Amino acid sequence: EGFGLVYIEAAQDGWCDGTVCPVDGNIGGNSVNRTPKYQAVVGAQWEGQLPSGLGYYLRGDLTYQSKQYMSLLNTGYIPERTLVNARAAVTGEQWEIALWAKNLTDEDYVSSALFLGFSNAYTGFLGRLRQYGLEASYRF
Repeated sequence: EGFGLVYIEAAQDGWCDGTVCPVDGNIGGNSVNRTPKYQAVVGAQWEGQLPSGLGYYLRGDLTYQSKQYMSLLNTGYIPERTLVNARAAVTGEQWEIALWAKNLTDEDYVSSALFLGFSNAYTGFLGRLRQYGLEASYRF
């Protein structure tokens, strides 16, 4: 039954039908909105030296986020997602040149959403598709 927390606006405006969410607006025991229950990042990096004496590294990262509810009523949610990022670089003593990619597998996903209480609707925002680039840096 939860902790007896009541979402007053939902109860007064009749947003709930007793099936999807309680008519009295009781949200006790619901998951915190806009917060995934689980998040994880796993990365691996391989470093070495080229015959020229320059260094290099290859790096991959896997990020996971479980579903997250978008309202206090826990009626709508963003599905879980897993994204892959990668980076490959050649390094000197004071410089680095790297190729990188984010969302390497080009996943379509919703990154966030807002519950619009006045219209009882959601609006979603898509996450970035695959991005890649070249980066150069120099340390003084």
